[in-house]
This record gives sequence, structure tokens and C-alpha cells, in this order.
Amino acid sequence: GRIAQALSLYQRSANDLARLLGEEHPHTLTAKHGLALVQASHQELPEARELLEEVLVAQRRQLGSQHPATLSTIHNLARFRAALGDADGALDLYDEELAAHRAAHGDQHDSTRDALSSLAFFHLNREDFAAAIPYYQSLTGSYQAVDRQRLMAQMMLGLCYSKTEQLETARQHFASALA
Repeated sequence: GRIAQALSLYQRSANDLARLLGEEHPHTLTAKHGLALVQASHQELPEARELLEEVLVAQRRQLGSQHPATLSTIHNLARFRAALGDADGALDLYDEELAAHRAAHGDQHDSTRDALSSLAFFHLNREDFAAAIPYYQSLTGSYQAVDRQRLMAQMMLGLCYSKTEQLETARQHFASALA
């Protein structure tokens, strides 16, 4: 019901904006990005991925690779690729997103931390705990104060070390998080 209605509204909005402003106008691209997100929530991942691929090409041309809207598309496209089994394609996009945030903001910025978290979680989901470790290490080092995010990163780092049979290192991270 509601998702089908949202799909219809987003499709109409994207079509109207394309007709009025052009296929590659930023507002049109934003509407298409929204349409892809609704498609994904309606279990239409292949269609959503294809649409975001088109949006990304246009955003790179119109806005540049480091524009926040482009980076948002890169992030969502990486998620869709991962969900569809294209791990290499997803990893390339997650790496690109992280590099862009690091270049623009450094390691202490929330957007960089979000990109680090996405990469760590990507590897965790694939049960590649060794690959997740450097991202969780970067996360724990990026928080100055002891807060909830740092504690969570410490716990996840402990989990990754335990899954790679580095039990003493895992114990140290769990103890640090619980101290």
C-alpha cells in the first residue's frame, strides 16, 4: 500500500523534474536517488542499483566526486551492491567514500567515522574479521573522549580479535571497554 504509493509519487516527481529541469539537474538526481531508496525498501534491489548507477554517473559529471550528494549515492550504491552479492564493487565504493571524507574532513569528523563504520560493518557481515580490525582500530583512535561510540568500537574490535583467535588482545579490548 504505502510503499507502492511512495514509488508512484517518487517516479512522478522524478519524471516531472526531468521534464522541467533536465535529466541531470541536481533536483532531478535527488528525486531519482529517493526513488531508488523506495525501490530498495520494496525489495526491488536490482532496479534500485541500476538507477543509482545512472544517478552516480550524472552526479560525478554535474556535482563532482566529492559533493555530499554524490557521496551519499556512493554509500547507498555500495550497500545495494553488497546486498546483491557484488562484494568487490561494494568495497570499491566504500573505499572511495572513506577516501573522500578523509580528504575533506580528516579522521575526526563524523562523516569519516560513519564511512569507517560502514567499512568495518561490511567486513563484519562477510565474517572477514581480520579485515574489519583496522577500521575498528581507526574508529577507537578517532574518538577523543570515552563515549558510547568509542566503547562500541572497542567491543567490536574485541569481537574481531576473538574471532581471529587473538584472545589476549580481545580480552584487553573488552576490558578497556568495560573499565
